[in-house]
Amino acid sequence: MYDKETLNVGVIGVGHLGEHHARLFASFHDVNLVGVVDTDPVRGRAISEKYGTDYYSDMDELLPKIDAASIVVPTEYHYEVGTKLIQNGIDCLIEKPMVQTLEEAEKLFSLSREKGVLLQVGHIERFNTAFVAAQKYIKEPRFIEVNRLGPFTERSVDISVVLDLMIHDIDIMLSLVDSPLVEVRTVGAAVMTEFEDICNARFEFANGCVANLTASRVSPEARREIRVFQPENYVSLNYKDQKVKVWRLKDEAEGPDCEIYTPAVPEGESLKRELLHFIHCIKEGREPVVGGSEGKDAIKVAFDVLDALKGDNLKQLDG
Repeated sequence: MYDKETLNVGVIGVGHLGEHHARLFASFHDVNLVGVVDTDPVRGRAISEKYGTDYYSDMDELLPKIDAASIVVPTEYHYEVGTKLIQNGIDCLIEKPMVQTLEEAEKLFSLSREKGVLLQVGHIERFNTAFVAAQKYIKEPRFIEVNRLGPFTERSVDISVVLDLMIHDIDIMLSLVDSPLVEVRTVGAAVMTEFEDICNARFEFANGCVANLTASRVSPEARREIRVFQPENYVSLNYKDQKVKVWRLKDEAEGPDCEIYTPAVPEGESLKRELLHFIHCIKEGREPVVGGSEGKDAIKVAFDVLDALKGDNLKQLDG
């Protein structure tokens, strides 16, 4: 159990997403945003002034002053920065993808356990209020279909769309299906970058469940949707609009017919919910919903997809 009333935190990397981490930490009443770190001094100072905190060009100067931090640097630096923070006993929220390789994921997770440091991975869709509302209606998925599409931007062009976007849905899929993964079939294409910009992956689980995930960062329209088919109902979830619909059988007395139920979805910023969860887990001494283990599992499956893309678009797994 954490024994301080106020948690001292920092944000490492204040680009587009990192700024939002700083904004939210600065707004929490039981959190002290001690400082932000960025390699761009102009950007770093602008963000520090905007949110009333200090700017550090050298991360080592900030570490002795904080208890926890968000790591929002480019993916290639996640392992290096995460290792340094954990070795200094600092609880970490590291943005997705957790790291660049499965080996790095295993090492970082093991180090966090060895040092007794909390490690949370930024799979933000777990905190989307629509997903939280939909979860209670998802019991035994038989088929999952996901579309995560968006227009091209200059962000995250150093990694495949699998690690950039699809990994969100890989994490969600693994949280919903309680069965070993046995097969991955893929197809993808590099359109705007040297990495895959669009990918479709079909996953088959030992219990017979099938998931079909499509991720694209070169589509004209933005879509973030998941549909889950299972015995007795069908759940449709729109992450972007935060809406859920459940198609289910009516009472048998009324005959074989279905009704559409729309669960209430409370308003809420997903990143704010994620950061509050991080803070509460530190203070209450409990494991996060998406910890290092879950982050590592998502990385493993993402690399199964990438391996299949490099080979004959099929990868058989031991299950």
